[in-house]
Amino acid sequence: MPFVRVKPDDMSQVSAVASIEEAARQVDDPDEFPPITEMMAAQMRYGWDLDAPEHYLYMPDDASDPVGTLVLDLPTRDNLHLVWVGIVVHPDHRRHGHGSVIMNEALRLA
Repeated sequence: MPFVRVKPDDMSQVSAVASIEEAARQVDDPDEFPPITEMMAAQMRYGWDLDAPEHYLYMPDDASDPVGTLVLDLPTRDNLHLVWVGIVVHPDHRRHGHGSVIMNEALRLA
């Protein structure tokens, strides 16, 4: 399966997410602070309001490493009509349809 739900206790998965986000940050927003793996794991575990979003790694069938991430927040307390989605594709793998595949998965999960 091309999507793997990231477990906050699996630091190799969290590091893979941080690596993809760092590569994208360098291209898209170099003035932003780089991700810190331990803080990212805590965010994945607790969220900002103890209602953590789901994080996924995307690895297409023809790749040996993940090329993108999906963050999906389906609120459970309020704003139940909203869905927050975050999609990041590694800059080296952009313009190959990966973002569309990730977006379709977000729509399916929502």
